[in-house]
Amino acid sequence: TAASPAAPLAPPVAAAPSPVPAISRPVMPAGKFVGRGALAMIADFGHLLFLVGLLVVCRNFRSAIALTACFMLGHSLTLALATLARGGLSSRLVTILIAASIVFVAVENLVRRAEPRGRWLAAFVFGLVHGLGFANALKQILPEAGRRPPVGPLLSYNLGIELGVIAVAAIFLALWWKLR
Repeated sequence: TAASPAAPLAPPVAAAPSPVPAISRPVMPAGKFVGRGALAMIADFGHLLFLVGLLVVCRNFRSAIALTACFMLGHSLTLALATLARGGLSSRLVTILIAASIVFVAVENLVRRAEPRGRWLAAFVFGLVHGLGFANALKQILPEAGRRPPVGPLLSYNLGIELGVIAVAAIFLALWWKLR
């Protein structure tokens, strides 16, 4: 048999350079975001004063739950919107608005002396403002979350805030109603 002619040799193809793996920082576990969220609520004097100001005039468990839920809903909405949309207000303006919410609730408590009607609306509206404060705090720690999208850290952080709100409300109301 005759030898078949050899196929011409193709010039060698240069191998594509292998991508250098990016150095990634470790992703912060969800539990740390929960802890940071709880700390953001419990350790911030402005948020504490507002929540206590809301609850100090509550005469029963039902109204305390309603006010707490309105506050939680309000701050959860703006926390999510400001974090996911990467928007929000300057921290200086948010701090001023949070202080105004505390003054409003304090004055209303002094003037009305009873549980104000429509207090749920103030809890919700000022909850929106407090959510911007929580969003500013979350944005400061998000770089520690690594490169994943902010949904996981956002949900974990918000859960921590909610647990902090519930803990503060439960402890404060138990003591306050016992003293009354």
